Amino acid sequence: MNNLLKKQKVGAYLYVAVFVLTLVCFIIYLANGANKGYFQGTTESVVVLLSILGLLFTLAVIIIPQFTFNGVVAKIMNVLVEAIRIVIPLVLMSAFIIFTGSRLEGLSYIFFSNANTLAEIQTSVNLASAYTAITGIVFFLITQIVSVVATFFPLTKSPEELEPIVSK
Repeated sequence: MNNLLKKQKVGAYLYVAVFVLTLVCFIIYLANGANKGYFQGTTESVVVLLSILGLLFTLAVIIIPQFTFNGVVAKIMNVLVEAIRIVIPLVLMSAFIIFTGSRLEGLSYIFFSNANTLAEIQTSVNLASAYTAITGIVFFLITQIVSVVATFFPLTKSPEELEPIVSK
């Protein structure tokens, strides 16, 4: 286990953070669509699919570099991991855009309606639903930023970096 941790670089830890944040976003999104309130029943299968793909791709980027491959397989796996690292922010951005787009009209209705209808709309249940949606949007945005930053950092140390330096 200690060798596994020594092998990691900043990118691997960032992808673990992306995985955890994506999982939190997914849970918030499902809770926002399932709980009573303005957004009850508004869970879109596209956001669910994109979130699950984001989780699976992130797991692949974390797990695949832990294995050692040789020859052509090593080159193919390196290309595959790098391609997935590019796809992850795109998948998460798509989920973020769809989620945000599906919530903006409702949020504007809840918070910015005319004074005559605010008392009817701003019930405690609707406000709780709105605050959950805002929390989800913020978490999706943070996840998106971390996923983009993670693409610029290496995942694991090379074999040369793992060998102890012996002074002569």
